[in-house]
Amino acid sequence: MQRYHKVENLFKRKNGKLIEGEFQEKQVELLKNNQWIFSEKIDGVNIRLHWSGEEMTILGRNNNSQIPPHLLAYLETLFEQEEIAKHVYPGCILVGEGYGERIEEPRGSQYKADGVGFVLFDVVAMDGKYCDRHVVEMIAKNLNLEVTPLILEGTLQEAIDFIQTQPTSKFRDTAPMEGLIGTPVGDFLTGSGARIITKLRAEDYPLKDSE
Repeated sequence: MQRYHKVENLFKRKNGKLIEGEFQEKQVELLKNNQWIFSEKIDGVNIRLHWSGEEMTILGRNNNSQIPPHLLAYLETLFEQEEIAKHVYPGCILVGEGYGERIEEPRGSQYKADGVGFVLFDVVAMDGKYCDRHVVEMIAKNLNLEVTPLILEGTLQEAIDFIQTQPTSKFRDTAPMEGLIGTPVGDFLTGSGARIITKLRAEDYPLKDSE
């Protein structure tokens, strides 16, 4: 099954500290003044569900990743094969985050203190391409799944300005927002055909008014 790509930080690090202005990836820097769509980054365990047309397979980010047993038990009851067959094309992969109690604490219990959950954020088509947001939302609605909240559309600097306000999670207002995941508006790919995507973690950015 196709492995979910790694999402790099916006800026490079040195000695554990972010070096603002030194972009991790050249393609992202070239698009810094472009409009980007940012969704909320959820703190949890990466989950992939593959539908072959005959059976579904649940895996973590890597094929040998260990999914916490209490989360795996929940996922096996959440996804009903009959519903998957109705709404997902064979060969597609649903990608999301498992969250909640005993997962990436303390934020896990801030999202959900008495159990676990799953939130969808990507759908990979049978040709390996990532589906548009409206497709992700449609599949989430059809399968009665949560989907990561859209936070803002703007430039990378506008995303930095936003995250420096230390916002509360739009996903669960009982937790601080972990960060943002951004993709540029438009059909942009790297020279090798890879997706252009970046992330900002709130803990990397001090309060905007702290000077």
